Amino acid sequence: MFQMLSAFRKLLGRLGDEARLQLRRDTVSVVDKIRWLTELLERRRSLTLGECLESFPDRLDRIATFLAVLEMVRLRLLVAFQRKLFGEIRIALRQKPAAAEPSGGEGP
Repeated sequence: MFQMLSAFRKLLGRLGDEARLQLRRDTVSVVDKIRWLTELLERRRSLTLGECLESFPDRLDRIATFLAVLEMVRLRLLVAFQRKLFGEIRIALRQKPAAAEPSGGEGP
């Protein structure tokens, strides 16, 4: 969790001064970001947290997207993992377990 927050701070720090000072009255919805992220991850197996957040030019969209990632992890819709220690954080939709076959009374 701390590594995710650290990665998020790092990505926010990469925004230019224009993006930091830009004020918007547009509403950014975490629910919309969850939908967007779900659709994106259905097309791609996984992506890095950086790829996910860097696709947005401003701070508000990045914050809403990060909150969507956290909410999806909390709801167990998404998994976050690293392939190596201190490596990039990757996210993917959680795989649904295969349905157990009904037992027909036959043994192995």
